[in-house]
Amino acid sequence: GLGLAYSRQGDKEKAVLEFQEFVEKYPQTELIKSAHFELGKNLYSLKKYKLAISELKEISTAEALYLRGKAAEELGDQEGEISAFEELREKFPQSEYSQEAYFKLGNYYYNQKRYKETIEEFKKISQIFPHSSLISETYYWMGWSYFKLTEYQKASECFKKVGEDDINLKLAQRAIFMAAESLYNLEDYQKAREEYRDFIGKYPKAELSVNAQYAIAWTFLENKEYEPSIQEFKKLISIYPESKFVEEAQFRIGKGYFLLGNKDEAKTELEKFIDG
Repeated sequence: GLGLAYSRQGDKEKAVLEFQEFVEKYPQTELIKSAHFELGKNLYSLKKYKLAISELKEISTAEALYLRGKAAEELGDQEGEISAFEELREKFPQSEYSQEAYFKLGNYYYNQKRYKETIEEFKKISQIFPHSSLISETYYWMGWSYFKLTEYQKASECFKKVGEDDINLKLAQRAIFMAAESLYNLEDYQKAREEYRDFIGKYPKAELSVNAQYAIAWTFLENKEYEPSIQEFKKLISIYPESKFVEEAQFRIGKGYFLLGNKDEAKTELEKFIDG
């Protein structure tokens, strides 16, 4: 009882001593598991991660597995972290603690290019915890996983589900852009173009807005619509004169005029490109 009292008062050191004494005195008691757990939990709070793990490894409650995973993460022991989180979501799929486990495992598999497994983990978050604070990032990484698997339709749908909040503004921006990229890769140029325009409308100052403008020009070029593509490349040069795309845009304008049979304009524009 004393151990818990100290623990609740925030005196972790005293709590640890009480629990250690209890564990040594009464190894046979049915309370032994919870004493080990409380000891492990207090050691974790004191950043004594190795000791915490040795107390928690006998206990397979959701919280114990979660703390084991977190302690292993703090120690830089990825193998220990992953195995604790795998066991956690295996045994307690619906537990609040499993939410972070799915997320960590999803990221781990993603970094290993195991995209199908990544999707499986993240899907669990969207199904079991639809109101999770991790939901935007969940859809974002699911989008990227589908994108890497060249399943662009599904990628686009996931990217569109990424919510816009102040914390994740960069993520939201990137997601809208990637939804457009996914449609572009599906060769649905008109839809992609609408998405890119939507992006520029929403985030005119964003770093990616020049990429979106460049892609808009290309949506026309892909369909051999040279006239509008020329206009969009000109727009790029006038709005983003410092961009890395300017030189290519200048070349595409000249080439576009040439393909339209407008030799004089082509010559003028290509001279600009050469002098650029």
